[in-house]
Amino acid sequence: MLEKALENLINIDKVALLFFMIAAFITYGARFITVRIMKISSHKVFKITTILKIVGLFIGLLGLFRITK
Repeated sequence: MLEKALENLINIDKVALLFFMIAAFITYGARFITVRIMKISSHKVFKITTILKIVGLFIGLLGLFRITK
């Protein structure tokens, strides 16, 4: 049983893991990306941050669908 689990862990889709990592950075760093990298004005920060979080969520779901295939 442990061998099967290790085999499944080794055979995980690498692109799906990349999607998960990109989604994590976009979702958790959305405010940093908005304020520091994109240099958006303070009255538009909430809107852009929300959009970035939604984009990160969809990228994470894409990774989830790919990893469960």
